[in-house]
Amino acid sequence: MATSRVPLQLTNTIQKRTAEVDAYIEANGLPEPSFNPSYPPTLHLSPEADTARNAALEALEELRAHLLGPIGMVMDHLGEMSRLVSLHGLTHFKIPAALPADGTLTKITELAAKTGMHSNDTKTLVRHASSRRFLGHLPGDLVSYSAASKAILAIPALSEVLSCASSISKSLNSVV
Repeated sequence: MATSRVPLQLTNTIQKRTAEVDAYIEANGLPEPSFNPSYPPTLHLSPEADTARNAALEALEELRAHLLGPIGMVMDHLGEMSRLVSLHGLTHFKIPAALPADGTLTKITELAAKTGMHSNDTKTLVRHASSRRFLGHLPGDLVSYSAASKAILAIPALSEVLSCASSISKSLNSVV
């Protein structure tokens, strides 16, 4: 009797649903998903394409959990909390606003001076944020926007939500 291969079924769902989204993007002349700062903060999809995107993301999340296993999944959720470190730093020190609006590259030392941070702290934050694709970090300690940091800058409400989430996280830590 053949057993169900859940990870393979999920992989097929991801491939099928991603192909549907890709076909919609191509047919409608929309930009290909990217971390490039020029990528729009929101990609407007049809209800059908959005349903396909959500199905692919749900299958991806489930596949990740299956592949990590119980302990890996628990540890992964702990790691998610560390993402707030980057987001808090970006919003607290207003790093997206400190980067040049024209998108030119900035040295970490210049960014530190603009934000009032110590250059070593700035370097640590930039490395952490770039590992999460919140910033671009290039050789020579150069920093650039990513699509995420550009969206934080362009959408003030997003920055406010991130600040609130950071405050809530700090409050929870003092309660626990």
